[in-house]
Amino acid sequence: MSDIHVLVSPEAGRGRAAGTATEVLDRLRSLGGHVIDLSGADAAASAANARDAVAAGAERLVVLGGDGMVHLAVQAVAGTDTILGVVPVGTGNDFVRALPGVPEDPLEAAAVALGNPDPIDAIRVGDRWVASVATAGFSADVNDRANRLRRPKGQTRYTVATVLELPALKRRPTTITVDGTAHAHDAVMIAVANTAWFGGGMHICPDADPDDGLLDVTVVDGVGRIE
Repeated sequence: MSDIHVLVSPEAGRGRAAGTATEVLDRLRSLGGHVIDLSGADAAASAANARDAVAAGAERLVVLGGDGMVHLAVQAVAGTDTILGVVPVGTGNDFVRALPGVPEDPLEAAAVALGNPDPIDAIRVGDRWVASVATAGFSADVNDRANRLRRPKGQTRYTVATVLELPALKRRPTTITVDGTAHAHDAVMIAVANTAWFGGGMHICPDADPDDGLLDVTVVDGVGRIE
């Protein structure tokens, strides 16, 4: 029986979602895994536990949660031999939209999370890793607001966050250098994408492919609140 290190999102472990988390863990055990729960009292503790497990040679880390938990896990596994599996039970689940082999059903996704891995790219930003989309400007403000909202649940949270942040929307003089060429923009938002979706299903960079070795860049500039 192989060890399966697991991180469970706090939201996946509470309320009605708690039953789903329990079922997924039982499913992993039924598939022959010895489940080791690395979930800490908070995100910092979970991140530290994940880093320690990977440093100790963890073969596989399975995340039960959404994009926030995936981002946390990627900080630990990127650039290592540890395999990352994802069971999407979060709010946005944008990362797994780019992985067509991951089912929406958590129990089916648990089985896939123990399957053969495929390598994907990641974005390096300073000392951090990004698996999906690195963004700046209005979209980053909306994402931060959405992460701080308790209600509503699901993708509607991003819609509410957008409305709340709209009065603060502004253009920012920005220079972006791509392949050695500088581009000046009066940017409202910038997305540098490894995958195509962000913000709970917005198709921001349609051609982004997480295993093509390229980054896609989308810039929204010269627009105001009405546009």
